[in-house]
Amino acid sequence: MRHPLSGQTINPWLIPLNLVLVGVLSILVIWHLTRALHQLHARRAGARFTLRLLRGFILLTLLPVTIVAFFSMNFLGDRIDSYFDVRIESALEDANELSRKWLEATQQQHLAALLAVANDVKSLKAWKRPYFLEENRQKMKAHELILLSSDRRIQALSVESSERLVPHFPATDLLRALDQNNYLYQLEPVGEENQEALFSRVAVKFKAHIDEKYYYLTALVPMNTYDQLLTESIRQSLQDYQAFDYQRQIIKNSFRLLLLIIMVLTVLFAVWAAFVFSARMTSPVRTLVEGTLAVASGDLEKKLPVSKRDDFSLLARSFNTMTTRLSEAKHESEIRRLQVQRQHDYLNTVMEHITSGVIILDSDGFIRRINSASEQILNVSLASYVGKSFRALCQNSSELTPLIEAIQPLLLSAKKEWQIDITLHSDGAGRKIIVCRGASLPETIPMAGKLGKGYVLAFDEVTDLLQAEHDAAWSEVARRLAHEIKNPLTPIQLSSERLNHKLSPLLDEKSRIFLQRMTTTITNQVGNMKSMVNAFSEYAKAPALSLQKSNLNALLNEVAELYQNNDKKAHIELALGDIPDVMLDHNRIRQLLVNLLKNALEALEGQNNATIRLSTRYHSSQKGNQHDKWITLEVADNGPGIPEQLLPKLFEPYVTNKNKGTGLGLAIVKKIVEEHSGMISAYNRENVESVSGAIIDIQLPVEL
Repeated sequence: MRHPLSGQTINPWLIPLNLVLVGVLSILVIWHLTRALHQLHARRAGARFTLRLLRGFILLTLLPVTIVAFFSMNFLGDRIDSYFDVRIESALEDANELSRKWLEATQQQHLAALLAVANDVKSLKAWKRPYFLEENRQKMKAHELILLSSDRRIQALSVESSERLVPHFPATDLLRALDQNNYLYQLEPVGEENQEALFSRVAVKFKAHIDEKYYYLTALVPMNTYDQLLTESIRQSLQDYQAFDYQRQIIKNSFRLLLLIIMVLTVLFAVWAAFVFSARMTSPVRTLVEGTLAVASGDLEKKLPVSKRDDFSLLARSFNTMTTRLSEAKHESEIRRLQVQRQHDYLNTVMEHITSGVIILDSDGFIRRINSASEQILNVSLASYVGKSFRALCQNSSELTPLIEAIQPLLLSAKKEWQIDITLHSDGAGRKIIVCRGASLPETIPMAGKLGKGYVLAFDEVTDLLQAEHDAAWSEVARRLAHEIKNPLTPIQLSSERLNHKLSPLLDEKSRIFLQRMTTTITNQVGNMKSMVNAFSEYAKAPALSLQKSNLNALLNEVAELYQNNDKKAHIELALGDIPDVMLDHNRIRQLLVNLLKNALEALEGQNNATIRLSTRYHSSQKGNQHDKWITLEVADNGPGIPEQLLPKLFEPYVTNKNKGTGLGLAIVKKIVEEHSGMISAYNRENVESVSGAIIDIQLPVEL
């Protein structure tokens, strides 16, 4: 700190520098505080310790800093006040007042001299006035003496230097002041800015006796140089002292501000140091917590840095050893898990790709595992029953009741392996024959998280197999019958015709008529036998299909048109949907439609308002990655329906309730549908509003 009177108490860059430091530290402290609060909210390790350490640092720093700053401010104020004395300021003010009054007295002397000159000028004639003014100017030692008329024109003039003909003409406001007071005196600086001299300006207004006009008389008298310098020195000294006295409070406030900034800097630095110190102290703990969380989340490769100078090095080494052992154990466990997973995937692949249905039960009879083939065979969605009782499945699906009734005794028996044939009936799929094989699982296999005895059930649907064997047997029978019967039919027919031809001329009329009647009967029956043989042959043989892209609706329209006018007076109704073209054999499908319409017409014998309805529709379904597209053909009539006892075996050969016919019509229809990879089923229409009848449902795939 310098002397106060030097005018430069504090360096001008000191306070801005301190303010910059305060701003920087404030930003650092706010950032650290925000981070600490966020860590506290997130329950990070060391957050509470950081805040407690922060409170301690603030308390230990703020108390001594406040005391030191308080006493320093008072001491500096007293010290600065000691440089100033009230008596000096009073003496300077008195000297300044004295010099001002002395200058005023000097100006009043000049005014008195000017008044004396004005009294003499009143009675002088105009031509004498210049000489008179020159004489009195020299007596007054004035710089100039000017006489002006009331209209401000110069009447007489006397100047000190002949080189300056233009006088220091008085200002307009000066003459205006003369009009009010008739006299004035004032100090007036004259000269350049750096060479100004102080003059006394005196002026009077008077009325001349000769012409009764008013005149202005003014003089510019130089002040004494020494007196002028002395007066200026006193005035300047007073101004400087007052300026220093005014600056005294500024200096005191500056030092107080500087002390306050230093105190704030100290507190902020202490807070910042608390954050840095706490961060260094809690860094090992945070590192350990982060490592623990990483291990908890599954990262067993986490390692902590080990420092020889750190007291936490032993803990870090122990942590690294623990993670290494855990990682090795996890690796071994992962290898075992992969082995189990591969076995599991292998078993899943096998189960999902075998055609047999598989259901695994635990010792309590709860379903633990299934495959997709079991759902297809049993025609029930089993996925929702995993973890539930197998008995509950059969209770919710009434068509599976025979299954549980058949295998329940076997499950309770001591047999390790068994096999049974079960026949299931359902409305949609008809009769289904299932071969069920069962075996007990060893107790070493865990079931539902515990060791216990379990069971594995394997299902195979043999309906199609048995039906194929059955159809093959009937085909062989039909072929043999056709062969054995067809061979003697031709000789019988020829013999009958020959008898009629040879004996007719030899017999009388009555005998000839009788012979013709008998031979005609033999010929007709032979024809009937040939028709039957042809039907047998047609059922037995499997002609090659001639498939081509066709529209089923067009074939339906064509065949329906042939049977619109029928002897049963049945109305054939078409309800054809928008269906795509499919691969069909025209002749075989036409034969299928003819057989179905004939059967329907025969079933409507004696039926009032007989109606046959032919309908088609297109539908698709998604099963996994397989997208199935089908066309459904329905042939429905309003006849009496199909007897319930015939429904399970309706499509078998020689099954009929008619008095005439071979019983091969629907068997041939079924064969044609199967040749086109389709499915056929039959059921009776529900008796709604007194409408009954039978429905033949045929489904053909869009793509073979």
